[in-house]
Formats: sequence, structure tokens, C-alpha cells
Amino acid sequence: MNKGGLIVKSNLFKAPVLDIIRKRTSVRSYSDKPVTKDVIDNIKEYAERIETPFKGNVRFAFLSEEDGLDKLGGKIGTYGIIKGAKNYIAIIGDSKEQSLFKVGYMGENLILYMTSLGLGTCWMGGTYDKGAIKKSLDLLEDEKLYIIIPFGYPLEKRSRVDYFMRFAAGSNQRKVWEELFFLERTDYPLLEDEEVYLEALEGLRMAPSASNKQPWVVIKRDGHYDFYLKPTPGYGDTLGFKIQEVDIGIAICHFQMVLNDNGINGTWKVREKKESNNDKLLYVMTWSEEGR
Repeated sequence: MNKGGLIVKSNLFKAPVLDIIRKRTSVRSYSDKPVTKDVIDNIKEYAERIETPFKGNVRFAFLSEEDGLDKLGGKIGTYGIIKGAKNYIAIIGDSKEQSLFKVGYMGENLILYMTSLGLGTCWMGGTYDKGAIKKSLDLLEDEKLYIIIPFGYPLEKRSRVDYFMRFAAGSNQRKVWEELFFLERTDYPLLEDEEVYLEALEGLRMAPSASNKQPWVVIKRDGHYDFYLKPTPGYGDTLGFKIQEVDIGIAICHFQMVLNDNGINGTWKVREKKESNNDKLLYVMTWSEEGR
């Protein structure tokens, strides 16, 4: 664990984290190959060890058709988007200020671990029947079901639904470096060839997000990296929560995990409000190099 008190070390993975990030794609069609109890137990053990820089209470609930999901609430209604999945993870959290950041961070950390095990996964924020699955969960008064993650072994050949969903979301495209990373202010792009955190920022650039909007900006100032949310007005309103806050939690997870993999230490903190020259940006948190 590094000085910042963050996430499980990536030495539990079988490959560099950046390679796993590049390998991971959303999977919506699953094979009949069962995920064994030993594998699921390993995933649960890993999940219990995940730590984040965010406040809020967030937890995972594991659901399986073989464990009686049909009796508790019926199959998880996914409107035909997910095919063949028999195992699911529900991400549940409270409504505190940083909880959605934490949902994204914890969920993506676990997804990358499952990717390293050869499993496929898919983030689902709204394309499932929440009413049915809530019957399978014991939610506390201040808790809310935010995300469902189906998982299993992918089909060798993608379904038509997979291809369509990836095309609709623009999953094969990512914003270029100059649109995301800046020096001092958003007028001056951060230069790749001078950036010592190149791999960590590239891992962040590759982070998945709802509709692939990549709603984040990073501004480097004197060795500090200030992270901002760049929200799309009205986006996700029908979900009942700010899904782009989940997105930036995912991005910050990528950044931190690659740093861990490269042995780079530092801390996360919320500094005094960091204004930018762009009033559309909302400050989230700052990464500082060790000793700064």
C-alpha cells in the first residue's frame, strides 16, 4: 500500500495494469462455461481489500441465478442487451458527497481484476430492471442500487447487440491527449514527451465512461495533478443519479492503479478550491507527488 493509503497493489495481476486496461472491453454476450465457486471466492476476497481516496459507504452484493435469483426476483431484466450471464455484482452506496466517485473507483478496480482472470464484464447504469433486482437485495434506509455488473466468460464471437452497442457508444474512440490534459490552465495542453506520468495519464485516457463522453480534465500545477469533472448538462437525469461522477471515479482508479504498478508514491487530497479558467469544470481532487 502506498503513502496515500490506496487500493490493492497490482502485483496480484498477471500482467501490467496498463495492458489489462487496454485489453478490457464491455462484454454483453457470455458463454455457457461456468464461473467456479473458487473463482468467485477469489473475486470476493479481492473486493474486500479495495481501498479508495473517497468518502462514503459503498459495497458489493454478489448475485447468481444458481443461488436462487429466480426465486428472489426473477432474472435481471436487461432488455435483451445482456445474453447468457448467470452472475452479477450489484454496487450499492449511500448518498454522501463522494459516494458516486467511490462507486466508480471500486467497481473499475474489481472489473480490472476480473479481466486479469479472463472474465468479461459490462457496466450497467440503467439498462436493467431495478425493481426486479431490488427484491434480491437488503438495502439499508440510506442505500441505493447504482450499478449492475454482469460477469462471466465471453463468447468467442461478439453478438450483433455487442457490435451495435459498441458502435452507438463510440467505444473504440477516445479523446486525444490535448483535449484532456493541461499545464496550469486549459489553454496549454500538457506535452506527452515531457510528461513523467505518461503511462498513468494514458491509462486514465483509456477509461470507459457512459456514452464514451470522457467527462474529465486534468490540470498539472507544480507537480500536483488537479482532477476536474466536466459534466454534460442534463446527461443521465433519467437515472436518478449523476452517472458522470461514477465515470470520473473510474478514471481516477485507472490513474492510481498504473501509478501503483510503476511504484510511484503520492497522496490524494481535496485542496482549497482550485479554480480553473473554465467555469464548466468542477474540481474533484488532487494527486500530489510524494514530498510535495
